[in-house]
Amino acid sequence: MKTIIPPQQAVLQALGPVRGGGGWRLCQYCLRREVPQGMLLYHLLTRELLLLSPAEWDAALTLPELQARWFIVPEDTPEQEHADLVRWALRAMHKPGPVTDFTILPTTDCNARCFYCYEAGRPRRMMSQETAAQAATHIITQSSGKPVRLRWFGGEPLMNHAAIDAICATLASQGVPFTSSMTTNGLLFTPETIRTAVDCWKLRAVQITLDGTEQTYNRTKAYVGADGSPFCTVLANIRSLLEAGVHVAIRLNVGAHNAPDMLQLAELLARELRGAGSLNVYARALFSTDSWHCAADPGAPLAQLTGRLCELGLQPPARLQRELPLNQCMADSGRARVILPDGRLTLCEHHTEDEIIGHIASPELDRPLMKAWAQQEAPIPACATCPLYPECNRLSKCDTLERCTDESRRAALRSRERSMLAEYQRYLNSQG
Repeated sequence: MKTIIPPQQAVLQALGPVRGGGGWRLCQYCLRREVPQGMLLYHLLTRELLLLSPAEWDAALTLPELQARWFIVPEDTPEQEHADLVRWALRAMHKPGPVTDFTILPTTDCNARCFYCYEAGRPRRMMSQETAAQAATHIITQSSGKPVRLRWFGGEPLMNHAAIDAICATLASQGVPFTSSMTTNGLLFTPETIRTAVDCWKLRAVQITLDGTEQTYNRTKAYVGADGSPFCTVLANIRSLLEAGVHVAIRLNVGAHNAPDMLQLAELLARELRGAGSLNVYARALFSTDSWHCAADPGAPLAQLTGRLCELGLQPPARLQRELPLNQCMADSGRARVILPDGRLTLCEHHTEDEIIGHIASPELDRPLMKAWAQQEAPIPACATCPLYPECNRLSKCDTLERCTDESRRAALRSRERSMLAEYQRYLNSQG
């Protein structure tokens, strides 16, 4: 038996020793994947990854080591109750620290007119230099000297790079360590902007959405006043960012208007960008409130596209998280804020006109509203037997969550299994 990833000790302490008797079974939170050397077992609650030899796997139900580490449990173990207890205990032990993650909207204006944009119809605001100065002061005060992570969002953040310049210059002059990332359509990058982004904004990662191959993309984005082919410009900018050492995540938004086009786009991206730098391409379904922008269920086309992205080497397996995740996103992390162009504060970038918790110029915050954002959805019947339950955190106030379906759970499990294999390969490589 080999330990590839050790367990999270705090989880084992919260669980205590296995109690009960009678028959034994594999824990429902344990994923398994056969490899030439035996069987990989990954425990989604304790976070431990093991390799069992074929002989050990055959005798797994009798091994005291697996029983002591909660891979094997008594038949009548109420596992959902145990997972709830662990999460409650870990949250109780969590001590809130300074706010170090800031999503900043330099503007809510955008140079694209995507038909599916959730911000359509909202006011288009631009952050002033005065507000940018206040934002920098707020960041310095809230972070208490800790390293800061900035995320530029919008609108299209590059439409107001002056505000980005001002905030970053102030942080640098005050000796605040920071890095930044950006969610952008990528059209407005230039060689000079990329140099500034890397050197002055400390830009390390960018997310860019592509909506299809050239004709489909240009029609969907409907850029205002764009010259030439925006698709070609964005593709060239992605390559320049990769060559500058910036990690690029390309999100493929899949809907009725482009589903047949996306496999062709995946092949094009493999030809043009594979090997150019740190790249990850992933697919998501386009939703509008309650339905997908497609005549059929999104599961099949998404699964097919994701599979092809993996085959092409465009979607590297994610690392397995070493600690049990206790929050869904920045909204309930306790260490993140969203700064809007006029200085108002919120916890979610999707809420620019409501759910306001305060202002950068005031120390007062709406604590009841912040507490409400930490409330999680009640479990559904499928949670009782879902292997993913220990790491599933779904906020009741979040209106952009992907629906939990049989296919979404299968996709998540496939992703974890790919990560298990990748972690095992890293282990083998480290052993020489």
